[in-house]
Amino acid sequence: NQIDRSRELWGFGLLCYEVLMGQMPWKGVPFEEMPFVMNEKFFDVNPPIANLALQRFTQGCLQYEGESMLTVEEAYAQLKWLV
Repeated sequence: NQIDRSRELWGFGLLCYEVLMGQMPWKGVPFEEMPFVMNEKFFDVNPPIANLALQRFTQGCLQYEGESMLTVEEAYAQLKWLV
């Protein structure tokens, strides 16, 4: 089995979002709608975090597709810089 690093990074982005915002990105979404919401990434990927570098890092982790999606190497470099 191959590891899908983009999913791992997305999951890490969700964890960062919850820690920084104090709630899950889909707070208030009924349980039966969760699969749709999670599959469609239907939440604000621009969390209002005061630290812009931390906001960009979280945004990058939450991008699941496209050019703005971080690679694992980029995420590691940014996280290392943040710490």
